[in-house]
Amino acid sequence: MLTLLLATAALAGQPTRCEAVYAGPTRECALGGQWTVTGTGKAEAPARKAALQRLEDLIDRAVESQTLRTAGTLASATAAGDVVSCGAEVAKRARVYCYAEPALAKKQLCFADLAVSKCWRGLPIDLEAPAWRAMEEGRGQLCSAVDQALSDDGASPAERLSCQLSCLQEAQVRCVDGS
Repeated sequence: MLTLLLATAALAGQPTRCEAVYAGPTRECALGGQWTVTGTGKAEAPARKAALQRLEDLIDRAVESQTLRTAGTLASATAAGDVVSCGAEVAKRARVYCYAEPALAKKQLCFADLAVSKCWRGLPIDLEAPAWRAMEEGRGQLCSAVDQALSDDGASPAERLSCQLSCLQEAQVRCVDGS
């Protein structure tokens, strides 16, 4: 307990990166696999919040995708229950690991991109801001742009969900120090 308090105190006020991890299935959520996302913030609390929110969004999309895939089958009964229970299960069982990254405080030129070419054929999104902010905003802007492009192209709901899952897990924001 003392180690946790010291580690948390060491992060206070410093730009932080957090990784949120959920592993299933569990009794309350049949969604299997290990789900991992990151979040960044000006300090630990907002980074932790960003990571948990992104993880909850990811699990919600994964459950929606599972529901679409299993429609009309016996497995759809389990999928329907997961819509209600998985969010609460993630909030209860997710593990969050945070560490200070002082370099995230610097204003940098950052580029958000998605390597999954079937989902995104646009140019990287560029931002200039403190790296922790650019990483959060870049992921959000990129995932919105991916969904909008797929919608404009008439992609099916299943394709859009698949790409949103990819974006939430695999969007990359790379920053270069402009000084």
